[in-house]
Amino acid sequence: MKTTEFTHEQLANPRETNQNQSESNLRRWLISLSVEERIAFLSELWPTNFRLALKLTQAAQLPRKETENFFRHLLRESHHNAAQEIIKRFTPMLGEKKFWRIAAQEEITPAMRDFLNYYSRGRLDLEPLDQVHITPQSDTQK
Repeated sequence: MKTTEFTHEQLANPRETNQNQSESNLRRWLISLSVEERIAFLSELWPTNFRLALKLTQAAQLPRKETENFFRHLLRESHHNAAQEIIKRFTPMLGEKKFWRIAAQEEITPAMRDFLNYYSRGRLDLEPLDQVHITPQSDTQK
């Protein structure tokens, strides 16, 4: 990855940095990276500041296929508390129909499914039942 003036630790707590001032520089820098480096940076930022990671995902100008793959990864691996922000940030990037089709096809935990349904007012339940996959909830996501 290219040398950066931004560290994950610095971006972990937005109150400690002047986020508004550096955000345009951060976006410019992120776009200058290769697609693989952008995804790696966003993935590494996710555990410390998932809201910023999602905001930057929108600005990262990822190709559609990589956006879909990153979305699938987040649905499978993210904590269910991120569901509302995932809906908020990925629906405009993917389109509402595609977002819910992918969400219905992906194997997700029961908690993630419940939260997606809660924040979407039951939209996931509107998808055909043969497309919905639920994986058992792990102890780390309870």
